[in-house]
Amino acid sequence: MFLNDLDGSLILEIGLRTIIMFTFVLIFLRSTGKKGVRQLSIFEVAIIISLGS
Repeated sequence: MFLNDLDGSLILEIGLRTIIMFTFVLIFLRSTGKKGVRQLSIFEVAIIISLGS
């Protein structure tokens, strides 16, 4: 299986990077407000940006 080929430190690093970037995007979107994004919630925009990067 795919995860059996990866060691624990790599999985931990990927998880930590994901959490850090998601948190950064949420903080950034909350600080800038909803000027450009009227119909989407902040959580939805964060998911879109996270999936796109």
